[in-house]
Amino acid sequence: MSLDAGMTALVIGGEPQASIEVRVSSSSDDAEERIDGRTTIDSSDLELTYDRNGHQTIGMRFNNVQIPQGAKILSASVQFQVDEVSTDPTSLLIQGEDVDHATNYGENNFNISPRSRTTASQSWVPSPWLQAGLAGPEQQTPDIAHVIQEIVDRGGWASGNSLAVIITGTGERTAESFDGDPQGAPLLRVSFTTSAPPIVTTTAASLQYTEGDGSVPIDPNLLLEAEDSTDLVGATVTLTGGSTAEDQLAFVDQNGISGSRVGTTLMLSGIASLADYQAALRSVTYTNTSIAPSETTRSVTFAVDDGESVGTDSRDISVTAVN
Repeated sequence: MSLDAGMTALVIGGEPQASIEVRVSSSSDDAEERIDGRTTIDSSDLELTYDRNGHQTIGMRFNNVQIPQGAKILSASVQFQVDEVSTDPTSLLIQGEDVDHATNYGENNFNISPRSRTTASQSWVPSPWLQAGLAGPEQQTPDIAHVIQEIVDRGGWASGNSLAVIITGTGERTAESFDGDPQGAPLLRVSFTTSAPPIVTTTAASLQYTEGDGSVPIDPNLLLEAEDSTDLVGATVTLTGGSTAEDQLAFVDQNGISGSRVGTTLMLSGIASLADYQAALRSVTYTNTSIAPSETTRSVTFAVDDGESVGTDSRDISVTAVN
């Protein structure tokens, strides 16, 4: 794993991990939107979420976020610093902005609330903030890894893009903003891993199946490789383009790997070695039970899971009817 400035790396259990910290870095990167839509980008604090005009929507943008697309997010949080003592009961909802690259905030009305938000969210009921200047565990959000994961899993996300966090809710906790204290502005912390997925390589040529062939292994030459994994936790074999009325997949349990079937999908489970899963997938068979089979090309996708990521490849089946 190569590292950019502002990143740290460590290895845990043989798995490379990295951590980044990104702080809000300009006036237009944190903002408050009042209930009437008025948006302010140069406030000396961020009121989460109540001010004298009602409950606000808060936006925070973090720039040059060095997380590769599709990285596995292990943990994430936003660290605040207390600007004012605040003890009122408070209940907040944290979401991300669901875009590939978040833009900065402006002072046009309703600049934050119309922005698309992640499906993933995290509730937060912060303890009272009892002393100005504190930036400790009570000022840190719960884990929002699933929120950040949804953003970096987007097809258009790229390392170095900007991401935004949006907070709504009731009550009041008053945090520093960039304009109030640049060194105490909201700080995003993320730990992640970029372990490579296991590699599945199927036979390029289609399997030629003729009516009456019976049970035939789909790909006895399938190969599995993995740069970062020695064991797998599961696999699926999915047939598309066929019919449950005539197309059947079959597997015999082996080497601690058990199989179950739903329609034309076969699910394998159990922690086992790469070699054992390779043997298991090579043994999966296809049978067409029809006396007048459809000659539509079927596609069989093999997907293997190492517990962190999934690798896939497919092989086609060409069926020939003889009647």
